Amino acid sequence: MGMVVQLFPRQTVVGAGGLVSYYSDPFDSSQYDSINVEFRVFGLIGTAPTITASLETAAELHASTWATAVSFGAVSVAPTVLTQNLSNTNMSQFIRAKVDVNALDHALTFSMIGVARESGS
Repeated sequence: MGMVVQLFPRQTVVGAGGLVSYYSDPFDSSQYDSINVEFRVFGLIGTAPTITASLETAAELHASTWATAVSFGAVSVAPTVLTQNLSNTNMSQFIRAKVDVNALDHALTFSMIGVARESGS
C-alpha cells in the first residue's frame, strides 16, 4: 500500500513570453522511503513549446534553495506520460514538483501524481 500524492492535480495553465515555471506545494516525505511519480501531459498548444519537469528536494520547508533530485524527459507533444522514482537515497524531507514551459505562448494541460511508499510496502 502507498499514499497517493497529488503534486499537481490535473490543471490547465496559460502563459506567454518564454520560460515560465510552475511549482507544486511541498510534500513532507519523512515517513516514506520512496515515491513513484507519473507526469502526464494531456494537451499542449503553443509556438515551439518544450516542457521539462523535475522533482526537487530540500531539508527545510521554506528553503531558499531546492536541489533537483530527478528530471523527466523533455516533452513537445501531447499526450505524453513519463514516470520517475525517487528513493530515500536521493531525497531530503521535503519534495516539490517543478514544471518549466518554454514557448512564445502556451496552453498546457497536465498532472503530476505519485504514490509514496514506506519500507516494506
